[in-house]
Amino acid sequence: MDDFETWDESSVDLPDITAATCGRVVDRAADRAILVCGTGAGATMAAHRIPGIRCALANETYSARQAVEHDDANAIAVGAWLVGKAFVPLITDEFLAAQFDDDDATRRRVEKLDAMNPPRE
Repeated sequence: MDDFETWDESSVDLPDITAATCGRVVDRAADRAILVCGTGAGATMAAHRIPGIRCALANETYSARQAVEHDDANAIAVGAWLVGKAFVPLITDEFLAAQFDDDDATRRRVEKLDAMNPPRE
């Protein structure tokens, strides 16, 4: 596990942290990325700019699991201001344990998503 957390209260730019975290997935050094920002929205938007990343906003366990099973999400964003600390491990555990439903319909949909923002070769 790579941790790109900031360790002090100095200002940090979300696109930089998102690029570093998701870059590990794009480079195949990691299978998945977990992003945290205030609401999760900014991290999700930043991640969507990175070719090959399929990021879902997951402020509860159902979305975390469904994003992988139905959309082959390789990243999630969690809103630190919205999700209680006790729930974060539950959300991340669901995300990491979920498996893609590798059937024709879901594979076809993911291929269409990837065509909109192709992964790097």
